[in-house]
Amino acid sequence: MDIHFGDEVQPPPLNSSNPEVKSESPIYKNYTVGDLRRHVEKYPQARPVLHFTTGSWALKTTFFSLVFRSNLRQIHFVRDPRAWIANFLRNDKKLYLSLMVERVVRQFLESSGQLCAPNGKILPEFLKIRESLENFDKASPHKILALVWKAHTEAVVRLGAAFWETNVKLVKIEDLLIAADDIAREVYNFIGLPIRPVVTHQALQMTRSNVYHIPYEGTIGKHTVDAWSSELSKEQIQDILSICGPLMAQLGYR
Repeated sequence: MDIHFGDEVQPPPLNSSNPEVKSESPIYKNYTVGDLRRHVEKYPQARPVLHFTTGSWALKTTFFSLVFRSNLRQIHFVRDPRAWIANFLRNDKKLYLSLMVERVVRQFLESSGQLCAPNGKILPEFLKIRESLENFDKASPHKILALVWKAHTEAVVRLGAAFWETNVKLVKIEDLLIAADDIAREVYNFIGLPIRPVVTHQALQMTRSNVYHIPYEGTIGKHTVDAWSSELSKEQIQDILSICGPLMAQLGYR
């Protein structure tokens, strides 16, 4: 998910110890785990920033924790599943259909390939989708989406459990929309960097404009935080709570 605060700054290139590594770019090269570890050891105060625009990268943080160890700070963004699902179903399921959610999930359920996990195996959280959708053709879109949200979020929580208290911070999209400046300060304090005035200004502008764009999901704002309550039926809301309720409570959603 493409959410961040601060300026776009290109870091200086690392010096790869592998003489066979060649690249036309002074910034982007192929590095081994050893290269990254040596750089972190040489510059202990450095703050490597890995900015991923898709949620699937959250499932691969185990690798990065092996590289950066205690220096790694993970910031995960999560959204109320009711709001997330309502967004997919809005305007006659426009987003749901354009992203071919049903087709992608069906292919996953029918696949015996190696997906999702760092070791090439399917994560157990995603296997539960198969168990819950025995009759896929009769499954409602909101139930499919609820199961996907639950599987992905459960996997992220489990994989980051060992670092949750000190190295992982969870940020709710809803909090970001309502108080972007406060969240910006919390994030910078978490990663151990002083917040710059330009970042505070960006956060305040975001709060005032009441609009933020999320890749693949479109534009959201304060008005979308509780829009699900009037867009989803009582039956849909109850179905979502029955699937995601315990995890929502764990994350602080009511």
